[in-house]
Amino acid sequence: MPDREDVITCKNLTFFYPVANKPSIRNVNLHVKRGEFLVITGPSGAGKTTLCLALNGLIPQTATGRLEGVVTTLGMNTKTTPVYEIAKKVGIVFQDPESQFLVGTVKYDVVYALENLLTPREEMLKLLDWSLKITRLEGFEHRLSFRLSGGQKQRVAIAAGLTLRPEILILDEPTAELDPVGKTEVFSTIKKLNEEYGMTIVLVTHDIEQVVDLTDRIVVMNEGQIVTEGEPRATLVEQREKMRELGVKVPQVIELGGLLKQREIIPTIPLNLQEAHTLLSNLVESRRVRSKIARARSDKSERVKENSPIIEVKELSFTYPDPPITALQNVNLKIYSGEMVGIIGQNGSGKTTLVRHFNGLLKPSKGQVIVDGIDTSKATVAELSAKTGYVFQNPDHQIFSNTVRDEVSFGPRNLGFSQKEIEQNVNTALETFELVELVNENPFFLSKGERERVAIAAILAMKPKIVIVDEPTTGQDWKTSMDIMNQCKKLNAMGTTIIAISHDMRLIAENMKKIIVMSQGKILLEGPTPEVFSKPDILKETFLEPPQITQLAVMLNEFGFPRDIVKVEDVFDLFR
Repeated sequence: MPDREDVITCKNLTFFYPVANKPSIRNVNLHVKRGEFLVITGPSGAGKTTLCLALNGLIPQTATGRLEGVVTTLGMNTKTTPVYEIAKKVGIVFQDPESQFLVGTVKYDVVYALENLLTPREEMLKLLDWSLKITRLEGFEHRLSFRLSGGQKQRVAIAAGLTLRPEILILDEPTAELDPVGKTEVFSTIKKLNEEYGMTIVLVTHDIEQVVDLTDRIVVMNEGQIVTEGEPRATLVEQREKMRELGVKVPQVIELGGLLKQREIIPTIPLNLQEAHTLLSNLVESRRVRSKIARARSDKSERVKENSPIIEVKELSFTYPDPPITALQNVNLKIYSGEMVGIIGQNGSGKTTLVRHFNGLLKPSKGQVIVDGIDTSKATVAELSAKTGYVFQNPDHQIFSNTVRDEVSFGPRNLGFSQKEIEQNVNTALETFELVELVNENPFFLSKGERERVAIAAILAMKPKIVIVDEPTTGQDWKTSMDIMNQCKKLNAMGTTIIAISHDMRLIAENMKKIIVMSQGKILLEGPTPEVFSKPDILKETFLEPPQITQLAVMLNEFGFPRDIVKVEDVFDLFR
């Protein structure tokens, strides 16, 4: 965009948090042009959030620490211009939606900033209706923000940011907890703001697949520095191996294209789903590939030998009080020992409500939940925690110790483990989640991704029979996400039952053997992973969509291609 002026300029930007022995960001030089749609990505802890906070003056004006270098936003020096002045032109949506809630109800949290700016009532109501419609929050106006699901909270925060229609909109992982269709809607809305209103967008995200066709430029950060930047094709296709090494989740069609081009099966690597469909349609029509497809086994799923269920749910219903909201309706479910089960569904479908019955955090309004032979309505949370470890959606809801080591060791110590067992379990958990160098740090000074890893390590150190991970990879890079899943697989191989809730369809598809799909408090679909993901029309009812590689397989089904594909390797095997 050579003909447009810079609206953001960072010169040699470095920032040290208090008591940190190294800078969170260092020597960052960045120029953002008016009307640009910029995506910033990179591994967890790369400094992306710190950079965002520096762009609107929250760093250094509200966050203590040492800032070096200069940030100029819309001609304002962010170190000396009051934050409230910058906020009139620069909106920000934080990674943690709860940090933006001030009033209590959805309606007032969304219009709070407009009220402070003395926006006329009629205009304020129009902006409220517009933002609620965009974020699928119509009818939620009078709901308490803190009582919403994680994804719904995030949509409230996004709605509040959109109402301001600022010149620059900064979004830090705004869709991390949204269902796939919700992510698509939010990203398309942001693009609309960019194109129709000329709004400059700075978006931090790991969801590269869904923004690859929207963004003008991708900036990749690692260890506090910008390591590469450029147009999407130059960054993701030409440097795909480097991206993977850094922990960036490269789109599946690019991974597949790289494998096929290496074997000289296709001439170029596709950037998106449509390009991949065009390239592969001709290949699928060839007799050799069609013959191989005909011999391919449709059902590749593995089934765990069923014995007695370790979790049994009978006619479970649950209603939240004040105001009464029915979250579960007559749910029946059996989960067997040693299974790896993924639970998916739109925001507010009842996923978290369901699994919180498995460790006694919630008690049935009607029906029964039996965990390892214990009726949960007759047991305490402490008794059930020895059997069921629960990793919360928000790590700040379970972290309370002053150091990482104390946090991870608290559980096994509280359960009466020997000192030798405590040290062994804690050290294994710290090494697994790359927390060894952070053992003496205060968890609350870590990034959200690092806090998430601390929370998971603390649960795994207790070695329960059942491990529930509620959105375990929110805010994590792809490498860390896979590390978490690989650890869950190791536990599963030793007999631990794993239950994972996630909006990352690729993560679920590649790691879970069984899927439960929820919608409006009920189980909509249940079965082996390839079978469930091969039904996109049913998934769409609950605002879900299959992984990109499965979508490609469904598009190629007209040529006889199998629909139940969940991994890149499955497609590659049919072509090579």
